[in-house]
Amino acid sequence: MRTATQFPCSPSSVCFAFWREEDSLDKCGEFRPDSGGNGLSKMHLIRDQEIARTFRVFSLYGGIVAYRVHRLLHLLDWPSTEDTTMQPRIDYRKYAQQLLQSMLALEKYISEGGLDPKLVHLVKMRASQINGCAYCLDMHSIDARTGGESEQRLYTLDAWRETPFFTDRERAALAWTEAVTLISQTHTPDDVYDEVKKQFSEKEIVDLTFVIGTINLWNRLAISLRAVPGHYKPAKAAAR
Repeated sequence: MRTATQFPCSPSSVCFAFWREEDSLDKCGEFRPDSGGNGLSKMHLIRDQEIARTFRVFSLYGGIVAYRVHRLLHLLDWPSTEDTTMQPRIDYRKYAQQLLQSMLALEKYISEGGLDPKLVHLVKMRASQINGCAYCLDMHSIDARTGGESEQRLYTLDAWRETPFFTDRERAALAWTEAVTLISQTHTPDDVYDEVKKQFSEKEIVDLTFVIGTINLWNRLAISLRAVPGHYKPAKAAAR
């Protein structure tokens, strides 16, 4: 078995050595056969190449450790020194004014269509949660609070099935919202439609579906063009 030690070769350098029971050390860098046969017998000096190799190994393991620490901090979502501020791609409000006016006309119809504003905000938030739209979540959580929505219901909206905080009408609307938003996966199954039909009239189902379709379009605009959340101020007459 080898044992590591240090041996002074010169005032300005240090040799790292491994001893083995075969030959004994005569002086630094030189070996002679063992004559006694007892005790430490041979010292293998690791000089320039071995020291360089040792430091390469240390650098390799240091890099691995640094990567693992960086990855761990990323998984823990700790603050990073990297600039992660989201930058907008295009301010879509500057363009396609006729299309935006049509979208706002849809919002005006929704706000005046007879559906409960609290329900509309819940639907918009649930669709935005599914799509991962930070801009719309910021906006509609503010609007929902302004309209009197409770923090408890907003915090548990993502798990509405497991809570007692939502009415049967709201639960049917939320299930319909999920089915329409994920339509490529669900194709709006009959059982979900049957539940929403118990709680809403045909006109209300059409209006509700327009709410879901409209917020999904806003989500796609905001996500793809990188609308930056955090600057929204609610207006008293704002439908969106």
